[in-house]
Amino acid sequence: MARPLQYWIQQKAKNRDYFLSRYILYLTVQYKNNYSCYLLSEWNRSDSEWTAWEFYDSQSGKGFFEVFRPANATDSSFTVQLKGLKNSASYKLTDTEGRFEVTVSGYELKTAGYTVTLA
Repeated sequence: MARPLQYWIQQKAKNRDYFLSRYILYLTVQYKNNYSCYLLSEWNRSDSEWTAWEFYDSQSGKGFFEVFRPANATDSSFTVQLKGLKNSASYKLTDTEGRFEVTVSGYELKTAGYTVTLA
């Protein structure tokens, strides 16, 4: 059975620090600090560079990642290489709005990554 991983896409939002702090608080309550936090891109405050991070609970095999596309980003897609996953496990990725669902191996998510595309 595939392990669940959700992802959020924040498109043209203004404050990435707010989103990150909100999810850290959520995870502290939800997972009682059993999760790992990974930065999936270079951290920056540019209004044109994508940023991504991942939270993953290795005990439950559940987690999520968020991709932040700032207001002036010109690229329509961004590839994230996830961390902390088991190479041999399958993971079911779903977006929070229920539009996309795909099952991918941990190995593929860690090496080739997953590309998020916004029009």
